[in-house]
Amino acid sequence: MKIHLHSHQLSAIDAWFNNSRHGIISMATGTGKTFTAIGAVDKLFKEVEKNAVFISAPYSHLVTQWKISIERYDLKADSVIECHSGIPNWYERAVNALRKVKLGIFKSVIFLSTHNTIVGEKMNNLIEEIALDKVAKLTIIADEVHGIGSRMRRENLSNHFENRLGLSATPKRMYDEVGNSFLHEYFGEVVFEFSLCQAVNNVNPDTLRTYLTPYYYYPIPCYLTDEEMKKYSEVTEKIIKKANYLQKFNYGDLEDDPELQKLLFKRSKILKASVSKYEALHRILNLLKAHGKIRKTIIFCDEHLIDQVMDILNTEKINAVKFIQELSKQEREYVLKLFEEEQIDILVGIKMLDEGVDVPGVDKAIILSSSTNPREYIQKLGRVLRIAPAKKFAYVYDVVVFPKPTGFESDRVYKRILEVEFSRVEIMAQCAENAFEAIRSVSEIKRGFFI
Repeated sequence: MKIHLHSHQLSAIDAWFNNSRHGIISMATGTGKTFTAIGAVDKLFKEVEKNAVFISAPYSHLVTQWKISIERYDLKADSVIECHSGIPNWYERAVNALRKVKLGIFKSVIFLSTHNTIVGEKMNNLIEEIALDKVAKLTIIADEVHGIGSRMRRENLSNHFENRLGLSATPKRMYDEVGNSFLHEYFGEVVFEFSLCQAVNNVNPDTLRTYLTPYYYYPIPCYLTDEEMKKYSEVTEKIIKKANYLQKFNYGDLEDDPELQKLLFKRSKILKASVSKYEALHRILNLLKAHGKIRKTIIFCDEHLIDQVMDILNTEKINAVKFIQELSKQEREYVLKLFEEEQIDILVGIKMLDEGVDVPGVDKAIILSSSTNPREYIQKLGRVLRIAPAKKFAYVYDVVVFPKPTGFESDRVYKRILEVEFSRVEIMAQCAENAFEAIRSVSEIKRGFFI
């Protein structure tokens, strides 16, 4: 059965076609970016006789999900080929499909690739052969388009594509103006946007529900310990001295310098590993238990915290399971089944729950994994906001680690660093049901610094 596209998806497709089949579609996680893109390909197949469509995604398991979605949509393609290192004979299959296009046996072929594979030598040779022989119209669709903007990928991405579509909930590359400039030059501007606030506030006429579940957002502040603060201040001082010496005052410029990049990573690690998060987790669990709402919860966690988090959950006699990369496909499916059946109360994940894993029944998220990257935290939010039959609201508890005042607050580099950290909470809060209260609580913390 063919997937029914909603009005906002059809509007996105029209916007891309009206922009000469170039541009970026920015849609909140969970509002149907994948099927929107497949719908665009469906329309393309009807308008153009011969097509070679290259769809690129960050990871191989997301490539597989694209194939499943194409099958669900019932898109009429002559061949759909997964192209990545997990498929040993993908290149031979791709060459064979191209030969059939040249012979007129195939009219439309889809190559599903990872971002790394699409910029590789084999794929570039394939693309160039199609372009030089003019056997089909070349189209690229980049899922999580920001991932294509890294230096290595943008230097090796083919320029032969006549149609170009970028997809993302957050198309900007964090702090990377060169990468952002490339994305807009290569794909075009954002031609359609369906924001998180639109998704949780606008009613879908087909379902009479909002596109995503309305949510309450609770930032849970905690602070570095004295020992952590000492390390944080030492690293911060080094960053400021180095940045001032190099005359780098834009946050994005800091990452251009390898030494500064290492210092930023080291400083970020101090925040991520802070032991103050454990006390915050206890507070949240006690609150949930008091209201009898432990079940249907996911915890987003960093790898260096996960064992201690599992110990806390076991001590609290909460039935929790790690949802991690090491699980096989069958194990993942079994764990998700038990979670849906409420035989498991909490899923604890590192990266697996961030991207591409649908758990529609979940209605609570505890975010322990600190990140200032909008893509990462908006994806986390998207995991808990997907519509499910009995879900009226979702609840997000965001553990935010703040440094204590350092004495560097007047320095413009440090001021920019803190602004980036506060902006994450403000972005998460602005679309929440309790936006006023959430933003006010953050503003009170900000006043304790300098802003």
